[in-house]
Parts: sequence; C-alpha cells; structure tokens
Amino acid sequence: MNILNCFVLAFAMLAMKKEPYPENDAIKAKLVYSSCATIVVQVEDSDYFYLGQSKWQRTPSDLSYENVFMVRNSCNFIKSSNIAVGEEFYFKVVSDQVRNSGCTQCLMYDNPPTARLSIEVVTKVSR
Repeated sequence: MNILNCFVLAFAMLAMKKEPYPENDAIKAKLVYSSCATIVVQVEDSDYFYLGQSKWQRTPSDLSYENVFMVRNSCNFIKSSNIAVGEEFYFKVVSDQVRNSGCTQCLMYDNPPTARLSIEVVTKVSR
C-alpha cells in the first residue's frame, strides 16, 4: 500500500469518527429512573446510543434498560427540568465542571449505570 492510499484511508476513518460529546445537537431521551441518589436517562436517538451503557438493571427483578447513563449533575437537572419518570425530553451534553450545586444528595447506593454524563435539558417533549 503506497503512502497516498494510507493518507486517504486515515482521512476517511477520521471523517467517520463520531464526536464523543455532541456540542450542537439536542438528543432525544427519556427519564427511566429517579431516586434521591440517582437519575437515569435512556438515550432514544440511535445516533447517540454510544453515550450510554448498553444494558442496565437496578436489581435482578427490575426491568432492564438499554442505552442509559446516570446524570452527574443531578441537582441541576432536578432544579431546571421538572421532568417525571417516563417523560421524554431533549438534552445537550455539558462540561463535567457544571457540577451539582445548592442541593443535598443522599448516600443511598442503588446500583447506578457506569456511564455518566452532565447534561442540560433543552426542552420537554409535548404530548
């Protein structure tokens, strides 16, 4: 394989690579679990399934969910979103430096997903 073919192949691979955290796209999701310690969101846009954990179950007897993540900035999510479990919404990924502020979190452990993101709700889906 000559050097030109290597450059073309490398460029094509880079062009196809997805950004790990989309900056401009609002992503459709659903709130699937909420407790005093954990908020779990399911990604509903197949272009962004890579943001979540492929499968998650809180306990062996619970339903399992696909493409989910735990909201890192849960205090900000609760304050600004007013979203109930089962509701759909659009969000954007924000910097992890946007941390929880101004609320108390419990220390309960309820087996959260390993995938974690800080998000900002853009809008709720109207029904």
